[in-house]
Amino acid sequence: SAGGVTTICNGDSVQLSSTLMDTYQYSRNGFAVGGAVMQNYEVKVAGTYTVIGTISGCPTGISNAIVVTVNSVATPSINSLPSNATTCGVQVRLSVVVPPGGSCLWSNGMTSDTIFVNSGTYTVVVSDSSGCKSSASASKVVNVKPAPTANVGADQVGCVGDVFSVTI
Repeated sequence: SAGGVTTICNGDSVQLSSTLMDTYQYSRNGFAVGGAVMQNYEVKVAGTYTVIGTISGCPTGISNAIVVTVNSVATPSINSLPSNATTCGVQVRLSVVVPPGGSCLWSNGMTSDTIFVNSGTYTVVVSDSSGCKSSASASKVVNVKPAPTANVGADQVGCVGDVFSVTI
């Protein structure tokens, strides 16, 4: 069914289909593919594919070549600010590089390339402009500790210039 140049995403497949013959043999890059002897052949690997067969015992010519390319998207890395992903009382900034025209999806459902988060474990998947997806990134553990508080006692009233003593 495919023709000319066909691009698939890593992990996907495309079905090649020949005209009706008595026997079939698909080849990739000029070498016979073991077991590829039916009218239809599912391709998951990049290469140049052809098929040859027989009709009433006579060999057919080699088919037109079909070039299959496999588009893979690199697994992203999560960047964090601060780099150790630990803060006191403020959210951590996580970001990822998205391919041009692509998108991303964080494990918390956010879709921006930069997000601000609280404590938790986060991963991200990026997609390229053709919709091919990466594997999930390595997990980034974020630890937002409570901000420290100080209690210096009851309110005191005084006049300008008065001196107060505070013990912490």
